[in-house]
Amino acid sequence: SAAPATAAARAGYSAAAALRPPLVRRLGRPRVRATPSPLALLHTGVTLTLAGTGDDGQPPPEVVPPSVMDSAVSFLYEGTKSTAIIVGGLASVAIILLYTYQDNLLYFPDAGGQIPKSTRDNPRGFQNPGQRGLPYEDYYVDVPGENVRLHSWLLLQPEPSDKVTLIYFHGNAGNIGFRLDNVQAMYEVLGINIMIMDYRGYGDSTGSPSEAGIKRDAEACLDTLRADDRIDPGKIGVFGRSLGGSVALYLAAARPTQVHVAVVENTYTSIADMVDVVMPFVAPLKSLVLRIGWDSGAIIGDLKQPLLFMSGKLDELVPPAHMRALFNGAASSVLRKLHVVERGRHNDTATVGGAEYYRVFREFLRNAARARGQSFDADADADAAAAAAAAEVSSQSGANGEGAQAQAIPIMP
Repeated sequence: SAAPATAAARAGYSAAAALRPPLVRRLGRPRVRATPSPLALLHTGVTLTLAGTGDDGQPPPEVVPPSVMDSAVSFLYEGTKSTAIIVGGLASVAIILLYTYQDNLLYFPDAGGQIPKSTRDNPRGFQNPGQRGLPYEDYYVDVPGENVRLHSWLLLQPEPSDKVTLIYFHGNAGNIGFRLDNVQAMYEVLGINIMIMDYRGYGDSTGSPSEAGIKRDAEACLDTLRADDRIDPGKIGVFGRSLGGSVALYLAAARPTQVHVAVVENTYTSIADMVDVVMPFVAPLKSLVLRIGWDSGAIIGDLKQPLLFMSGKLDELVPPAHMRALFNGAASSVLRKLHVVERGRHNDTATVGGAEYYRVFREFLRNAARARGQSFDADADADAAAAAAAAEVSSQSGANGEGAQAQAIPIMP
């Protein structure tokens, strides 16, 4: 009936009034809430449900405990939300910058101003092969469909058409002049023709470096060599170190019937795999950020040409496991070999490897030629001359070579 309900309401109202602190009683009726505060329930663990109306005809008040915790939780929530917004904003900016400028993190034509960009400004002995008594010519390649001209050096043996010709693709920092120690040893010990070119944007080549652009550079160099009647197009191969290894393997895959042998040194399976090594904080964002691929691991299984892998066991930049993974993945190759230089680091594997490095290199080129039914300086005199040259290379300190020079360069793969 109505009377008992009214009595119960009055009793509830009196109980609520008694529970109110003195300050609340002085200031008047507490704020009425249609629904009890979840935080209030958390504070007290008790819910008082009041029904009916008070003496003044108004609904009895809900008993609300002190709201200090409400304020604290609200403050923490707002602070956390603001921090999340700031962190999210910074992360977004970082992703955009990495996506936009990542080429600048890989390609170092002048190593951030630490070394000369042009070969003409190199220290003497590194300006051109002629300063070392080597025959050479400045060799220019125009990339079809682009306003890009590549500068290279072509070193020909006395009877060039009888020799193997290797296109030398260098690493990611500095110009071709800083590779002259290695080029000289290859020319003298291996007895081969060598074309070494600067990628677009490097040395005296025009343009700006990018993965797609460098791939076009490589193909343009191959086409130019094949059109040179001094060169036997059936004896053209590629050599690449670090970044250059990716370029060499790309060209071997893109032109499988025109690149007859490939030799790579201290190169990586892919840029994505290298991000885990040199920029681990970016690794979770790779799928969002990376535009650069250089994914040798994805193409190595398709290569049928003879493949030689030169690996420095102490490589401090590209984990040697990358080279072994590439070797293991080259199951379709008609001839493959992995040579490990025990004390070789990223930039000095050839220097530290010395005579043995070049002996393995020369023997591999010979076996690759035999696999194609070709000859490769099979006479004893040529072998003796190569051994003497290799011994001379091994006796040199390499203090002025690519390895020592590159130690001062912030080289990435």
